Amino acid sequence: MGAFLCRWIVGAGGFIGEITLEAMDATDHYIRGRDKRVYVELTNLHIHPLRRGKGWSDILIRKALGHAQQRGWCVFLRCVPYNKPHMKADDLIAFYSRYGFKSLRGDRREMVLRWPVSTKHR
Repeated sequence: MGAFLCRWIVGAGGFIGEITLEAMDATDHYIRGRDKRVYVELTNLHIHPLRRGKGWSDILIRKALGHAQQRGWCVFLRCVPYNKPHMKADDLIAFYSRYGFKSLRGDRREMVLRWPVSTKHR
């Protein structure tokens, strides 16, 4: 993982949630050999347990993706249920698919969102 590029934290009388875009190095094994675009990793999506189910995840994801899209960055993420071990990876994959993420070949938990949308790697 690289340095934080952007981090959004929301709060109103306390912590509500956060999301981060991190720079990815060309040598990162998740993207090595894929294409020549700039990749960032979407990480640290956390919503306070008492604030879940109120649309905060959607707001934060759309903010981060809009920021990345304006810059032409490809957004990568790993669907691994770190904070909720009982959550299934398939549920996370379905969740992020709603935002346009597609699974990469090899490991369905590795997902990417590219602008402009392309069906083949360079």
